[in-house]
Amino acid sequence: MVNKIVVFFSSLKEANSLLFQSKLKFDKESNLKYVSKNSASNIDVYITGVGYKDTLDFFKNFETQNDTIYFKIGVCGVIDPNEDILKVFTPSSVSYDNEEIEIEKIEVLEKIYLQKKLLTLREPLFDEQLSANYRSIGYSFVDMETFFVCKKTGAYPILAATDRCNDEGKKFFFKNLHKASSLLKDFFEQEA
Repeated sequence: MVNKIVVFFSSLKEANSLLFQSKLKFDKESNLKYVSKNSASNIDVYITGVGYKDTLDFFKNFETQNDTIYFKIGVCGVIDPNEDILKVFTPSSVSYDNEEIEIEKIEVLEKIYLQKKLLTLREPLFDEQLSANYRSIGYSFVDMETFFVCKKTGAYPILAATDRCNDEGKKFFFKNLHKASSLLKDFFEQEA
């Protein structure tokens, strides 16, 4: 039985809509942790930091609990031209280097579950040729944290793509970050 929901975001900007504009209300416990105000919804939100190093540092002292379901919510880049940006989804697998984690399809994520793969990288990807290389080996999306969160906690990823990982990717990442945060909040609010 699940008694608690824990949500991981990489940055406060990704978490902004859920923490400060949601019908779910949170109190700030620390710079990295927010807890639900409503005792009926037992939800903790953590900010892990951006990228490989910050995420691994965050999880050095984090212990998982058996009665808890974990979600990694955040943004990513899309490298599959058949996939849209600003769409909420859960990938079927998450990879880093040569290691892959299969993501189980659960009822709450069934309508957003895609048979598409996410690749976690150490650096942001804003290069069309490199994107094409990753696409040619079967990846549709990229980010910098999801693999590490899933490996440590068994989290279910809920993501929204902000950009197409090309030379305009950085511009679109910043332009679409708030909208992606809002879409992620809307989905989580409905399902929580």
